[in-house]
Amino acid sequence: MINDRLFNKANKLQDYHVFIDDVDLIKETIISVEVSYKNNTPIVYSKVIFNDIYDMNLLRTWRNIEVQISYIDIFDESINKKFVILNVTEQYDDSFKKVLVLELQDKFSYVLENSYISKSFNDNPTSAFLAYAKELEIDAISDLTLETTNVESTYNFVVPNNESNLSFFIKELYKHGYTFYQNKTSICVKSLSDLAPEILPVNGLYLNETNNQLYQNKIISLISSLNNRSNILPKTRSVSFNSNTKSLEFGEDNDMTQYFLNSDPFDLQDSNGVRDVTQPHLDFNQHNLMMKESFLDQAEVEMIVNGYVKNDINQVYELQLKGNLATANTQASGNLVMNGYYVCNKITDKIVGDSLLQKVSLHRSDLTSRV
Repeated sequence: MINDRLFNKANKLQDYHVFIDDVDLIKETIISVEVSYKNNTPIVYSKVIFNDIYDMNLLRTWRNIEVQISYIDIFDESINKKFVILNVTEQYDDSFKKVLVLELQDKFSYVLENSYISKSFNDNPTSAFLAYAKELEIDAISDLTLETTNVESTYNFVVPNNESNLSFFIKELYKHGYTFYQNKTSICVKSLSDLAPEILPVNGLYLNETNNQLYQNKIISLISSLNNRSNILPKTRSVSFNSNTKSLEFGEDNDMTQYFLNSDPFDLQDSNGVRDVTQPHLDFNQHNLMMKESFLDQAEVEMIVNGYVKNDINQVYELQLKGNLATANTQASGNLVMNGYYVCNKITDKIVGDSLLQKVSLHRSDLTSRV
C-alpha cells in the first residue's frame, strides 16, 4: 500500500543516468540517488548508493573521478549536474554483497571552495565573483545559467587567502544583504527585493486528499510546525560609524508585512526595547536579510511529493490540507490555519528505481485567518 502511494505513474522518470567517470551504472544496481538544494547556499550535495558489481576499486582510483547525474521527468524536463566525490563508504548487505555510498558535492562550489586565490578589487562583489568563476574555468558553469543582481556598492576590498574564495563571497555578499545560492538550473546572486515572497514564481496547488490518485501535486506525507518563537529575532537596530561625517548612522527595519503571503498577520517580536548590533559597513541590508530569514522560519512544512524538475527552491507553493477527521466541520472546511502559501527553502530530489520523489521544505511568516 505504501509503495502504491510512493511509486506511481505520476512520478516515473523517462530516463536517468549516473556516470562514475565513464562508467554508466546499470540502473538495476542503483539503490538510490539524492540531490539537495538550499536557498541560502551555492553548495549542492548528493548521495549515490549502488551495488558494487563492478568492483570499482579495481577499475578506478577515487581521487580524481567526476560523477555526472542526469534525469528526464515525464514532462521532458531534464537535469544534468557534475559532482566531485567527497567520501566513499563500503558496506555489506545481508547477503554480503558490497554496497558503495558516494557522498558528492557539485563541481562548481567544490572548485571555488578549494581555491585560495587572493586579489584586490575596486568593484562590487558580484563582478569579483564572476571574475573568479571565469579565471578558474569551472566547466560545470557551462551547464548553468548565471542569474546575478549587480551589487550597488562599489568599494575597495581584498579577497584574502586565509579562507576559501567560496566562503569569502558568501560572507561578503551576505554582509550587503545579497543571497548567493544555486538552484537546479542557475547560479544566483539575488537581492532582498529579487526574493520578496510576493514576486516569486508560483509553483501550483498541492493536496493531501484527492480522488485522483495520479494528481500531479498530491502530497504523499507531511509534517508541519507553527508559532516557532525561538526562531524570531528580537527587535533590532543596526549601528555603523560614518567616517566621512564622523557620526553614527542607524538602520532599523522590523516590518514583517513585506514577507506576508496569507491573511493572518501577527507580530511575534514582543521584546522590550531594541537590541543594537554594530557593523563596520554603512548599508543595513544584512540586518534586513537576517530579519527576513527569521520571520519566514516562523511556520514550516516538510512534505513528500511526486518529483518533477520544475519543482525548485524560491518558488511559492499553495497547500490545501484536509481537516481533522474527528469533526464534520473541520472535514468540510479543511485545515484553515495551515492552508495557504509557502516559500520553498530546501528541496531534495530522490531517485528510487525509476521514480523521482521529492522532499520539499517550506516556510512562511504568517498563517491563514480562521473565518
